[in-house]
Amino acid sequence: MPNSPEGFPSESMPPPVQESVPAPEAQAQPEVSPAPAPVPPEKFQEVKEQAQRQDNEELSRAYNELDNAFSVNREGQPAEQTPIQQESPNAQKDKDYAAHRRQMEAEADQRQKERDERRGQMEIEADQRQRQREENRQRWANASPEERQKIREGEGAQKKAKEQEEKRLQQEKHDKWVADRKKEDEERTRKEKEKWDAHFKKLDEERKKKEAERQVEESKKKQEAKLKKQAEERKRQEEQKKAETDRLAKEKAEKEERRKRKEESDKRWEETMRGVRKSSEEQKRKLDETIKNFDRTMEEIKKQREKEEKEKQEAERMKREEENRRRRENEQRQNRPETRQNNVDYYKVLGVSKNATRKEIDSAYRKMAKEFHPDRNPGKEKEAAKKFHKIQAAYDFLTKT
Repeated sequence: MPNSPEGFPSESMPPPVQESVPAPEAQAQPEVSPAPAPVPPEKFQEVKEQAQRQDNEELSRAYNELDNAFSVNREGQPAEQTPIQQESPNAQKDKDYAAHRRQMEAEADQRQKERDERRGQMEIEADQRQRQREENRQRWANASPEERQKIREGEGAQKKAKEQEEKRLQQEKHDKWVADRKKEDEERTRKEKEKWDAHFKKLDEERKKKEAERQVEESKKKQEAKLKKQAEERKRQEEQKKAETDRLAKEKAEKEERRKRKEESDKRWEETMRGVRKSSEEQKRKLDETIKNFDRTMEEIKKQREKEEKEKQEAERMKREEENRRRRENEQRQNRPETRQNNVDYYKVLGVSKNATRKEIDSAYRKMAKEFHPDRNPGKEKEAAKKFHKIQAAYDFLTKT
């Protein structure tokens, strides 16, 4: 005969009703998984190993995150360091890292201790339940049918109350665990925030210090550049002054040289004039003949230029007369009645004016011939052919006339 819960037979006992205990209202808490069910004794070792693996994974992940954080923190170092800092530039950060690691190890040990205590408590509760089942089986074996009926009824109510109490305790334990974890997370978050705030504050101070040093360096460079520019300006002014002095001295020397040359030239001129005055009458006559020849030559050149100018004016006059004659002939040709045949204005056919040149007529003819050629107007060959012959006749007439 199968056994009922808690070791009692289940002859006609209905299955126990599973009643859900309403959970308290959530007050801005994150969603969490329900509390784990009691672990059977035969699975304690397996659960223990699994919890240790989870702890090791969490601890390894936390160490990796901490290593990454401190590797980022080691990037910027102050420009000037003491000899001790040069020997161990990251001593304070290594101390912080070691302290944080010890803190995490202590927290892991505390969580392991709490799990061991919970497992011990679970083992005690399992032993108590086992003894209770043995006692219930013994009492069931010695009881009469009426007593068994009463036992069933009492056991059902007792089991139901017990289940409700267990659910309530589990819910309270779970709520407490959630609150503790939330508090731990808030505390951890606060500490991390304080740590990172201090780190960023330090970085900001270092950045400000570097910025101040950079500004001082730039100010020094600007001052040096200004002094260098002033020295170059003074040097340039001195060179200009020296060049001006040299120029004035050179001009003075050149002026003195010109004065001397002028005196020598005047002296030679006086000597020449005295020689000219002493020249014979023959020389004067030759000079007069030379002057007369020069005047005669100039007169001939003047006459030649006047003749060329008259010939040029005559050529221009004849050219203008020829152009006027051609224009009159063109106008007469355009006004002749022969330019219209069978009451058709060939100028209008080609789309040109009556005073159009041969080049304009040729261009208009080629353009219209391409446009109205029968091969270029499929489907309209007859109309295109008539228009094409008309254009050809107009071109032949105008070019022949």
